[in-house]
Amino acid sequence: MLKVFLVEDEAVIRNSIVKSVDWENEGFELAGSAGDGELAWPQIRETRPDIVVTDIRMPFMDGLELSKLVKKEFPHAKILILSGFNEFDYAKEAIQIGVSDYLLKPISADKLVESLHKVGDEIIEERKSHDMIMNYTRRLEEEDNKKAENQTPVDVEEVNPKALNKTTFFDFLIRGNRDDISGFIDKYLDELGRNNLRSVLFRQYVISDLYLTCNAYLDDLGAPKEEKIAILGSMEDAGKAVAADKTGLREKLEDLLCSIIDYRNLNREAQLSSQILKASSYIREHYGEDDISLNQVADVAGMSPSHFSAVFKQETGEGFSEYLTEVRMEAAKRLLATTDFKMTEIAEQAGYHDSHYFSSTFKKTQGMTPKDYRAMVKGN
Repeated sequence: MLKVFLVEDEAVIRNSIVKSVDWENEGFELAGSAGDGELAWPQIRETRPDIVVTDIRMPFMDGLELSKLVKKEFPHAKILILSGFNEFDYAKEAIQIGVSDYLLKPISADKLVESLHKVGDEIIEERKSHDMIMNYTRRLEEEDNKKAENQTPVDVEEVNPKALNKTTFFDFLIRGNRDDISGFIDKYLDELGRNNLRSVLFRQYVISDLYLTCNAYLDDLGAPKEEKIAILGSMEDAGKAVAADKTGLREKLEDLLCSIIDYRNLNREAQLSSQILKASSYIREHYGEDDISLNQVADVAGMSPSHFSAVFKQETGEGFSEYLTEVRMEAAKRLLATTDFKMTEIAEQAGYHDSHYFSSTFKKTQGMTPKDYRAMVKGN
């Protein structure tokens, strides 16, 4: 069972999350909770949770500083950020230090659980990769008649599980440029452990795993079967190439990345614009639902959340949360200008169950309160 630690300075929100999630039934253990990062840090060091859910703005030690400490001491732990709209840029900065996801407040228990399961699946996949390496080393020890190179043991501690997690490679396929390929490969191979690359079986495992990742990405781009074959070539030939020489892995990775990024750049606009248009239409139809989420809209677009987030920002020029808030504010302004609805009704129709949060967001994004806006447009 995966352990979760919750950090949220607002006691009402913290207690609501603690009580509204059926932790054990969802496959999690709530290891503890705290009201700020300073109180949370010693408890996190003691309980060693798999996932930390933290607000981003807190007294004494904020979520960003806490995330840095967690990632430094427990690099394999996952972090989920809870953020308000006005903290979006702050949340993006946190993502750069390795948090797994950010969730826009107010958040429902269902959406939090959905995100927890998604991150939990990543943890399980990393552990499976770790176990695979352990099984591989045992295999080598049992093969007495293999060549010395094939008997090279793999130092599991030298392998960064992040490198074995497909997300790292997949993210580069989404965002990387040709000029970044060489540096990315160097870092990637370093994380696998340079000594480990002396092993033929390990190199073959790596290239086979990455072939599957590349194939999945080309599926996301809608590449026809014949084009995928032309880009990827034969997995068997790749395995032979990396077996013949340990430098073959680097060369094969470079060929793969160059070919796929070239294909992505040529086909991205035609292939993805319709998906983003579909997502935009969905947001405009469902903005009034307070539990609409990035994961939900990404699913409508037929993309993974991380892929969707990157592509949406690239094509629209703004992030998902910014766009959703913009659509909601447009709807609120229409209602303020054309109806006599109470603020609570307008907030509800614009997707906010909390009218105070709605008013705060309106003032921060529009430069005036909803009441002042209504007075202005109606000439009162």
